[in-house]
Amino acid sequence: MANAWDSLGYALVRANLYRRGISHYQRALRLFRGVGARLDEAEVLDHLGDAYAAVGETANARRSWSDSVAILETVDSARASDVRDKLTGIMLSIPPAALPITASRSARSRPRRLGPCPIRSPPRGFVSARRR
Repeated sequence: MANAWDSLGYALVRANLYRRGISHYQRALRLFRGVGARLDEAEVLDHLGDAYAAVGETANARRSWSDSVAILETVDSARASDVRDKLTGIMLSIPPAALPITASRSARSRPRRLGPCPIRSPPRGFVSARRR
């Protein structure tokens, strides 16, 4: 269930619905903490930090990324380095979108770029209801 909340939060943030995404991430975080899933907790904290940074809540972003780094340092040093870079950037007042996305992220991790989803053209032969 927590993974679903995380995924919904991610989709909402990608659609620029940051506040709704943040509330979904917070639900996922409570559930992961409840079952003791530390690595998943760290991932949600990273996502939550991204969303907070996108809405200008730097104190909350800093707190989320700091908590994520603390967990990841005991489990996954490559991902800890990525989140630490975001944390360093926010402390230097660099927008998180300007920070590099590194290739060292795990295959399970989703891309961290924020912004609208690209609109794709309909498949060939598709006839919309408006054309009829």
